[in-house]
Amino acid sequence: MQKLIETTKGLAPGMGLSVVICLAALALGQRYGAPVMPFALLLGIAMSFLAEDPKIRPGLEFAASSLLKIGVALLGLRITTDTIAKLGYEAALVVVGLLVCTVFLGLWIGRRAGWPAPVALVAASAVSICGASAALAMSSLLPAMKQYRSQTMTIVLTATALSTVGMVAYPLIVDALGFDFHQQGFVLGASIHDVAQVVGAGYSVSDDVGEMAVLTKMIRVAMLPVILLILSIHVARSEGKAGPITLPWFVVVFIALAILASAVSLPAVLTETVSHVSRSIFYVSIAAIGLLSNVQEIFQSGHRALTVLGSTTVFLLLSSILFAAILY
Repeated sequence: MQKLIETTKGLAPGMGLSVVICLAALALGQRYGAPVMPFALLLGIAMSFLAEDPKIRPGLEFAASSLLKIGVALLGLRITTDTIAKLGYEAALVVVGLLVCTVFLGLWIGRRAGWPAPVALVAASAVSICGASAALAMSSLLPAMKQYRSQTMTIVLTATALSTVGMVAYPLIVDALGFDFHQQGFVLGASIHDVAQVVGAGYSVSDDVGEMAVLTKMIRVAMLPVILLILSIHVARSEGKAGPITLPWFVVVFIALAILASAVSLPAVLTETVSHVSRSIFYVSIAAIGLLSNVQEIFQSGHRALTVLGSTTVFLLLSSILFAAILY
């Protein structure tokens, strides 16, 4: 008990600072009607000099690592097999195929841009799966990413910016193409990175488009545990671990919660509450990662992030439009 109290005291300053920045970001997001995560990131970066204090750093490290993994694990309750049935298996397979192609394209472009493979994979995951959430999940799983936190932040910021642009521009594009609500919803859900921006884009057109967009997006989100599982096995093998593969605890919890959500009809209030908790944890973690980031490295990697994520974003949008025209 005494050890727990001492550990809590050691983590409190850094955690407290991260929470304060998170609350400020929430206030700014509500005031300007903008995504909270970029505010949390930018405020954290602006106050990164505080991370030099040895009393604050342990709490920041905890928030940027262990707390982040808890948030990733809780995402599992958002995944259900009903989504595939509602969307249709043919469309679901197309979405998965686009995701896989985007991951490999993002990896290739990232490596060509001079990024190490782990950073390129995080960037590719941000575009292909679910934006900042996927980037943070992949970053928390890859041991090498601890030394590339600044690049992670640049990827998160760029992915969120591209999602916001997509939320505004993509509905105009699909409307100009004369697509029906099935096609519009498919394109929006298959090409916009973050879930919140998919919701905003879809329901800004109509309820039917919004529902279709969210269903399509959930297929991409549902692929996150699959990719985390494959990556966990790859990381274990690359580290030379013999015998059975031991998955990271947060991946196990993620998969268990996804199975639970698919097998049991959970109360909406429970899933919504857990979703809010997970999102809040991400805000606190992103503030901590911002505090731990190197500002100079962020500026140096900014053009690469825009090149890699921008290129894969355009590919995903054009491919989604093509398959929407074929499928519906």
